[in-house]
Amino acid sequence: MDSRKLARIGRAVLAGDFDFQAPSRHASYGLAFFLAGLGAGIAVGVIFAPNAGADIRSALGERARAGIDQVHAGVDQVKNKARELGRRAEAAVELGKEPASHSTRPEYKKTNVS
Repeated sequence: MDSRKLARIGRAVLAGDFDFQAPSRHASYGLAFFLAGLGAGIAVGVIFAPNAGADIRSALGERARAGIDQVHAGVDQVKNKARELGRRAEAAVELGKEPASHSTRPEYKKTNVS
């Protein structure tokens, strides 16, 4: 951009005549700038990468496996807790049945139907 064009843009902005919404009307420009930025980011990443690609992939794989192992351990803990709660609930139900069968009230006494 030359200095004359920058000066015209500056005067238009100061005068309030500049349309700030105009760039958003051109979606193709936005996509082009996005793709240019993406390409530049990839290029910089490749140039300044501290390790080789294979090393990075193996490190990411190890981290992913460690995360999966943690998830499995958490699921196992939840399953064990659920089993324990189920056993406790069954025991509570059995304890609740026992006093009802030994009750002195006739409606709670067991009846023997032969």
